Amino acid sequence: PSNRFNIPSLSTEEIDLRQLFNILWTNWAWLILGSVIGLLFGIVIALRTTPLYQSAALLQINDQESSESVLNSLSSWSRMMSKASATQVQNALMHSRYILGPVAQNLQLNLSITPHYLPFIGKSIAKLHNQEELSKPFLGLSSYAWGGESVKLGSLSLPHSMPTLPLTLIAGKNQSFKIYDASNNNLIASGKTGQRVNATSKDYQGLSVEIDSLTANPGATFSIAKIPTPYYAKMLSGQLKVSDQGDQAQKNSYLRETGVVQATFTWGKPQQAQKILNAIINTTQEKDIQKKSQQAAQALQFINSQLPKVKTDLNHSEKQLNNYRSQSNILDISAESKMMLTQLVKSQNDLEALKLEKTQLQQGFTEKHPIVIAINEKIHKQQAALSALESEAKKLPHSDQKALSLMREVKVKETLYSNLLSKIQELSVLRAGTTGDVRILDYATLPLSPLPTHKSFIVLASMFAGFTLVAIGLLASHLLLSGEMDPESIEELLGISVNAVIPFSREQQHSVKESEKNDTKIPLLRDIHSTDPAIESLRSLKTALQLHLTQASNNVIAILGPSPSVGKSFISLNFASVLAESGQRILVIDTDIRKGRCHKFIEGSRSPGLSEYLQNKASAESIIRPLTNNCDLITAGHYPKNPTELLSSPRFNELIQQARTQYNLIVLDTSPIMAVTDALIVSKQAGTNFMLVGLGKNSRKELQATIKRCQHNQIPVNGLVCNYFSKKIQSYAYSKYGYYYYSYSDKK
Repeated sequence: PSNRFNIPSLSTEEIDLRQLFNILWTNWAWLILGSVIGLLFGIVIALRTTPLYQSAALLQINDQESSESVLNSLSSWSRMMSKASATQVQNALMHSRYILGPVAQNLQLNLSITPHYLPFIGKSIAKLHNQEELSKPFLGLSSYAWGGESVKLGSLSLPHSMPTLPLTLIAGKNQSFKIYDASNNNLIASGKTGQRVNATSKDYQGLSVEIDSLTANPGATFSIAKIPTPYYAKMLSGQLKVSDQGDQAQKNSYLRETGVVQATFTWGKPQQAQKILNAIINTTQEKDIQKKSQQAAQALQFINSQLPKVKTDLNHSEKQLNNYRSQSNILDISAESKMMLTQLVKSQNDLEALKLEKTQLQQGFTEKHPIVIAINEKIHKQQAALSALESEAKKLPHSDQKALSLMREVKVKETLYSNLLSKIQELSVLRAGTTGDVRILDYATLPLSPLPTHKSFIVLASMFAGFTLVAIGLLASHLLLSGEMDPESIEELLGISVNAVIPFSREQQHSVKESEKNDTKIPLLRDIHSTDPAIESLRSLKTALQLHLTQASNNVIAILGPSPSVGKSFISLNFASVLAESGQRILVIDTDIRKGRCHKFIEGSRSPGLSEYLQNKASAESIIRPLTNNCDLITAGHYPKNPTELLSSPRFNELIQQARTQYNLIVLDTSPIMAVTDALIVSKQAGTNFMLVGLGKNSRKELQATIKRCQHNQIPVNGLVCNYFSKKIQSYAYSKYGYYYYSYSDKK
């Protein structure tokens, strides 16, 4: 079907996108406001952003133990059970409280003292000030910091009952200060810088503090707190990054971890960043050395405990061999027996070494641990191999078998004793000078410039965010809250023809504002601008009315509406004036005796009016007032307490019947259908009913409910009149329509 209103259809995706654009374009002021607010917010964030400095150090982490003997064997079993490399292990340790806890305590990083700034803007103002000089208090607000303040906290000891309780320090004159509790009500201690001050309050016994230096205006306030080490270690961990230098090469090759790692630390002050990172890598190296030294000491203690027993066993074996030789006069054995002796000694030594290693492992692991289970399996295999050799040895001559057994015992004990002595020497050296797996290649550098803060990006992103949030809010409110805006969709929805579409009138808007400003009557749009597009649309409605009147039961026309503020009074009065152009006598009756406003279009008050007539307080002739040429008006009158009963009274029917004989047409301005039942009572007097739809205001469900209510009361709706009561709504859906009407009017 053709578009009879010359209005672009909203059924295509192109028009939907244009509609969304029109929503934003119409609300450009809100978008600019949102952008400005976002811009200001971004500037505040940018000013409050603390510049960060990054220090870097270079380490080498060996994947082998520095001890090559007993410790090496122990670590080999540990590495066999773990897939983590030495670099990964050290990385995890450096991020743990094991390393960062001592760093925080040694550098007293967990002692926090921060100045109080003026809320919202104080910190930004302080940053703009030259930090080398102390800024004077602004407007006498001496309790806040304004720039240049400096406090160095030497030590802080808190009672166990309040390990993290914040305190308040107030600067005084001549390097003096006072310390209060968090509420600033109780004085805890007072003193001067460089002195250790103990609490004088009984409630804070055990608290002591030492301030090394204090630069602040008298009255300036600071917060003192001791942050728990675990929390501060976690905060330090977030600023530390450890990466292997081979990571980049791994992306393009098969290169594995090099063991050369770079440690970086990010902090708000360059000297602090360097100092903290050096403390971290030094602590890492010291902890690693301590671990190696402890392992060496434990192994040395174990071997020293085994040495006397091995020495005794060796002496006993040598004595037995010498006794056997002197008794049997055997000085040597055959070549075959010597070969067998060599094999037996080697196998026995391997078995003894495994047993020794198992004994060491049992100091740290249980029998069910996978490492102990694995070495037990190796011991069983070695014992089986030794048993096989012993079976072969039994085939030798009897004399050689005895000598072979004794000589084997001596050889094994000698080898074991010699190995233990060698290991004692090695471990003694290791305990005294263990270097560990961590080697510092390059200490932390002093950052010369801060990291990029991207302040421009922050400002632009914040401005864009403000624009976007406002845009989303506008679109969401429109899509979720706005009513139907397409006349053709309304026509299809209700099955009733749209007889006219009334565009928004700037002239009417201007005249209403001027009238309210000057407290004068509102002029009819037809009288001040007879060629306005809205009036032209009402003239087209006049043509449609002629067709309806041919089938109407009388000459009474009711202007209905689902809800308030859709323009019923404007349409009723101006439509009546258009009808009067042809010389017909027209009467407009404001039947909304609850909140009627037609009286604002004439001089004088709203009384006497319809309500006075219905209460038999005024005659019909006394309530009729002239509106314009050939057009009269009956106002609502005084707002009664029982409007429904009055409109249902016989006097209202008598008034209509009398007016029908005196006027060519009667226009009834009604109250909202969905709000009250008055309009349903009034419209039963009409032969023609027009339903006024506020485009963008009345939803589909609201329109359907209105028509359904009319049908239930047997009130026919002869046609629809769609009114753009707002220029904004008109721009949302029908920018071309509005442009067409205004361009047409200008040409004429």
